[in-house]
Parts: sequence; structure tokens; C-alpha cells
Amino acid sequence: MNTNVTSKEDGTPRDWVRRLTIAAVLAMAVLMFFALRHQLAMVHYQDIMTGIKTTPLLRLLLAIAVTAASFCVLMAFDFLSLAYLQHKVPPRQVMATSFIAFAIGNFVGFGVLTGGAVRARAYLNAGLEARTIARLISLNGIAYLVTTIAFGSIALVLNRAALMEIAPLPPSALQVATVVFVIVDTLLVLAFIPAVAR
Repeated sequence: MNTNVTSKEDGTPRDWVRRLTIAAVLAMAVLMFFALRHQLAMVHYQDIMTGIKTTPLLRLLLAIAVTAASFCVLMAFDFLSLAYLQHKVPPRQVMATSFIAFAIGNFVGFGVLTGGAVRARAYLNAGLEARTIARLISLNGIAYLVTTIAFGSIALVLNRAALMEIAPLPPSALQVATVVFVIVDTLLVLAFIPAVAR
């Protein structure tokens, strides 16, 4: 008798966590729907076709190739996070989840929330616990931050002259910003590598 009561009590918090997670995912889905509706209202089919027709074919192909490569890199975040957390999910499901999450997150904004809602729904169906999914989303956010700062640092180093034309800052301020970005990125990478290597 006592054993049965204890198991029910132990299961209750997990049930509530699962229900709250599902409720949060549904709420984010509703918010994403309205955000997408608002964004798409400003997009017109004729403008898209005009832009495609007036863009050289080689540039379009390069844009498609670079976009595909960038999504492959972003998908690697999910694979690395799952490997670090020692959980296995079918590769096709990981690729589809990551692609949709990053696509919606980049389009709507608030990537951690919108992309996180997609991941929560998909990985819950894959059998992962809510706590594991939360850790995965956090790891993805950290990896995205590190890579963003890394590419920002590279852009500052390589394109300071072009940046000075659009940024209302003196050259000395841009040099300081470059140094700060490089230092911050280096520290983040040094702090992140041991965590991933565990």
C-alpha cells in the first residue's frame, strides 16, 4: 500500500512538468502563428519573383549553396548537444527538427523561444525528458552565441574599412571594438570547449 502511494506521489511532479511543457509549446505555437501571419503580410509574391528574375543566376546558386551549408552547420549544434547529453535520436528527426527550429527562429525572431518550442515538441515525441530538452536548448544557445561572436570578430577584422563607411564611429573606437570582440570570443571558446569535451 505505502509503496503504491509513494510511486504515485513521485510521478505527480513529472506529470506536471510534462503538462506545463506541452502548454508552453502550444502557447509558443500560437504566438508563432500570429508572428508569421504578420511577417508574411509584408511579403508579396510579385516582389519575390521580380527579385529572382533580376538577380544573376550564379549569384542565386551561390546564395542557395551558402544557405544550405549554413543550415548544415546549424544542424550540427543539435547533434553535438545530443552527443554531449548522451542521448540518441534518429538522425532524420534531428535534421528535420533542427532545420524547422532554426528556420522559424530566424524568420520570426526570438530564436531561443521559438526554436525552443519546436525542439520541445519534437524531442518530447522522441522520448526525451523536459529537463534534457531544456539543457539541449541551452547548449544550442551557447553554441550559437559563440559562433555569432566568432564571425562578428572576423567581420570586424576583415572589413573595418567598409564598416567605417556605415558606422558613425571613429577608427579608434572600431579598433577597440575589434579587440574586445576577439578577446570575448576567445574566452567563450576556451570556456565552452571543456564543457563539450566532458
